[in-house]
Amino acid sequence: MFFNLKSAFLVGLAATAYASPILPVDPLAPQDIEARSIEARAQAKDVDCGGRQFTAQDIKSTIATSKTAQDKQYKDSSYKFPKPYGNGEKFFNSPSQLYEYPLMSPTFTGKGKYEIYRVIMNENYNYMGSLYHKSDVSNSFHKCVNVEDQEKEAKKNEKAEQKDDKKVGKGKGGKKGH
Repeated sequence: MFFNLKSAFLVGLAATAYASPILPVDPLAPQDIEARSIEARAQAKDVDCGGRQFTAQDIKSTIATSKTAQDKQYKDSSYKFPKPYGNGEKFFNSPSQLYEYPLMSPTFTGKGKYEIYRVIMNENYNYMGSLYHKSDVSNSFHKCVNVEDQEKEAKKNEKAEQKDDKKVGKGKGGKKGH
């Protein structure tokens, strides 16, 4: 007999390893677990912040500008942003420090007046979401809604109302009472 059981096992193991090699790590791919999370990988979408809408491009421009402002902030203390966001409302599940930067159109450059809208990103500049300050006594943040999700919800509610209207209409159009 040319092969014994041990040799057959080793040949099978080698064949399996050859057929499914371990992929090398991409040096450009994010290595931390947070960067691979669903939230971090989510694409920026158009948002509605209490009636004010911003495009995905506004959000992307804001994040890009925040990187530049971060570099300038170390050289010139008059730059207030990006600044740490405390996440007191627990809008985002992130183990790393979050930062806020004013969301405006055109993009806030780092100095001057800014509005109540913010882009929230993690320390790797991954988009986490958009918020706005509610102009009330609490001055708390409120999460902006994705416009696409808002439209889907409106259509869903409209269909539910139409369905309810049909049910009500059927109840009235039945047999005449006794």
